[in-house]
Amino acid sequence: MNRPPPLITLPPVRPPEPTHPGYQTAGTHDRPEMRVSDRISLSVLRHAAHHYVPRLAVDRPSRFLVVQGNPGEGKTESVRVIGSRAGIDCIVISGAELAGETENAGVAALEHIGRAAHAISAREKRPMMFVLDDFDLSSVARLDRTEYTVSSQLLCGYLQFIADTGALRTAAGVPIPIVMTGNDFTPLRASLLRPGRATHFEHQPTFDEKCEIVGALLQCTDTRAVRGLVKAYREQPIAFFAQLKAAAHDAQLDQLIGRHGFDVARIEAALPSTASIDVTHLHTLAARAAVNRPLNFITRR
Repeated sequence: MNRPPPLITLPPVRPPEPTHPGYQTAGTHDRPEMRVSDRISLSVLRHAAHHYVPRLAVDRPSRFLVVQGNPGEGKTESVRVIGSRAGIDCIVISGAELAGETENAGVAALEHIGRAAHAISAREKRPMMFVLDDFDLSSVARLDRTEYTVSSQLLCGYLQFIADTGALRTAAGVPIPIVMTGNDFTPLRASLLRPGRATHFEHQPTFDEKCEIVGALLQCTDTRAVRGLVKAYREQPIAFFAQLKAAAHDAQLDQLIGRHGFDVARIEAALPSTASIDVTHLHTLAARAAVNRPLNFITRR
């Protein structure tokens, strides 16, 4: 008599935990070369403390911190560094990520991010913060050349729901504080960013703060030379001086490429551990960069 083969019981397949590509673990984005102003650091940490300190959280603090400032001044990067140094996990969300082809794509994206945050906070047991990068360019904004659609209204309404109800929480039940960064938030609905839902911070580094930031960026201890450079190009953003640093090292990199080709390991080995920067040379590069007109690749023929 033939017996049937024994049944093979497979172990249950566990679905992968939801995650997000913008997740940043605390302590992994400290960037020791970056100087962050005390004003924005206190503003971000105060906003987080209002949610995580129980005696402050009972007052239902504003859910959104709106950080507005000129392009290239390091708003989002500053928030990421502040969170990392303070032991706060961050999920960085692009404003464009909340757009989609379906009618409710933005709300669905936020709900998925909320599930990821819940799973991560249950595993890591650290405070968490959402950073909505370039949110003034999201589908919520009413820009002159964009259409305000049903999806925009649904996303705006859902964000107001988040602000009013404390939705999107950590595994410990804490409403996750949200920081929005952008250049100009006037196209957004006033009701979304009204008092009680949002507090506002104008990110505009003072001259002294910019000198400290640029000095740390260039790793230059000659404060007089740094102040002279910043004074000459005071209207330029922090990103301008960061680009100068990269341009200053291009001649050395060109030599290494000419010597080794695109051999990454040999180029890495040949680079000095600390590269000195001649601030006088930076003045030359800055003068050249300041007169170059940005190209408009949309209308260029």
